[in-house]
Amino acid sequence: MARTAEGVIKDMVNAVLKRNGAYYFCPVQNGLGAAGLDYHCCLGPVAFFIETKAPGKAPTPRQEKLIGEHRARGTKVFVIDSQAGAMELDRWLAERLLLTMTTALPA
Repeated sequence: MARTAEGVIKDMVNAVLKRNGAYYFCPVQNGLGAAGLDYHCCLGPVAFFIETKAPGKAPTPRQEKLIGEHRARGTKVFVIDSQAGAMELDRWLAERLLLTMTTALPA
């Protein structure tokens, strides 16, 4: 079975998250309860969210609202629709890992 364009992006995101040891949860939206983005993640004490889209597609108004609310709280949110977006996530996670390692070292 062929993967959807968004499915290919999700495969890239999954690989990046796994490679960096991030915890992630992908809630299934069924119309009940609070809305959520595609990925709810953390790397150590740092929480972040990811919304994946098919290449060239934009978040829906509902997703834009959630993204804005999370960013207003100071939470990092990625909207990824390409390999370049997955690479940006990979760099950001690598920086977080490096910060964690250097701040955890004894003085």
